[in-house]
Amino acid sequence: MSIKITQIELSKPLKPLRRLDFQISHVWALVRLDGEPLGWLKIQNEQLPLSAREVGEMIAKEHTWPIYEHGLRKLLDSGLGLSPGTNLIDQSLRHTPIKRDYPLASVIVYLPYEVEISHLAACLEALQEQDHPNFEVILAVNGTLPAGVNQIAERGRAQLISGTNAFYRAVQEARGEFVSLTGAAAMPDKSWLRGVADAVDNPTVAAIGGPLFPFDLWTQGQIIFENHAKRPYWFVRYYNYDQLFELSPENFGTPLNASFRRSFLLEECNNDFFALDFGLKQMLHLYYRALKRGFMVGYEPNALVWEHYPEQEAAAWKQLERENIERAEFLAMAARANPGYRKVLLQKFRQSPATKKTLVRLGLREVQRRLKLRGEHAGRSQSN
Repeated sequence: MSIKITQIELSKPLKPLRRLDFQISHVWALVRLDGEPLGWLKIQNEQLPLSAREVGEMIAKEHTWPIYEHGLRKLLDSGLGLSPGTNLIDQSLRHTPIKRDYPLASVIVYLPYEVEISHLAACLEALQEQDHPNFEVILAVNGTLPAGVNQIAERGRAQLISGTNAFYRAVQEARGEFVSLTGAAAMPDKSWLRGVADAVDNPTVAAIGGPLFPFDLWTQGQIIFENHAKRPYWFVRYYNYDQLFELSPENFGTPLNASFRRSFLLEECNNDFFALDFGLKQMLHLYYRALKRGFMVGYEPNALVWEHYPEQEAAAWKQLERENIERAEFLAMAARANPGYRKVLLQKFRQSPATKKTLVRLGLREVQRRLKLRGEHAGRSQSN
């Protein structure tokens, strides 16, 4: 069975939802107000059709507080004087969001060794739709340039950097105060860069993450990945204030939606993080280093990105296994560096049985490696 992904914008008239093909089990609608994501409305296909009024009633029932909070925040930000008896929600829905000047933003699209050209083209097209008025795009290819990338980069008005340490050189070439990272499998929402910019006014913020939502869930492989990948689905802003291990890698960060202050990457980090393909483990290292240095790491729901999940089951399980290994390796590194925090670290990772299982397997593999080395050493000693 498949799941249909759609969106509902509350600032526009609601539309009825009709019943879909019998092969579709659910409709997942991302509810937004003035572009800001408020939450999911998940409807079984057998509940359809629904009139526009019934859709509105379901949204009001499930997302009342986020709608009120959004309206009040807009009014407070606007500085408008309110007379007695003002309907706050009606006033907030009529109020036009404040326009502000945004500094230059830098986007680095990191390409893996194997890249789906159609996905890369869609990623660059989505970037051109950003409502952030001032940004640059850099494609970083660590190694040989895949066929067809040159033409797509030219059409997407993107600078192209390839070869050794391409990612680190892309950070050096970037001119923005913040560097936002994504990949060829992602389609950044039009609010992505503006969401990041709105969240980084505080100079102590070194990193910003955001939600990563499935672009489509048509195949069994995509649904498997959705059920196991632990992608961040929060709709509440969050900042980590000097709580080193409060950050949960399972539901916070992803390499397809991570932004870092450029000065932090260049001054506080070395290029060991950028020598290989940029992935989950490298990103977690950067978060970890930011928190160790006393910076803040934040989460901004407006800075959202859509992802093309693996379509085939085998590819989905392979990617899940790779991410579990990267999380487990990060946990092992953090535990070795901070023995006093091992209990806290293990508690944080209990929410992911797959990661725990992988960590045990990696530990056993390390024990076997050491026993083998010890045996080889003993053999050489006897022969001498």
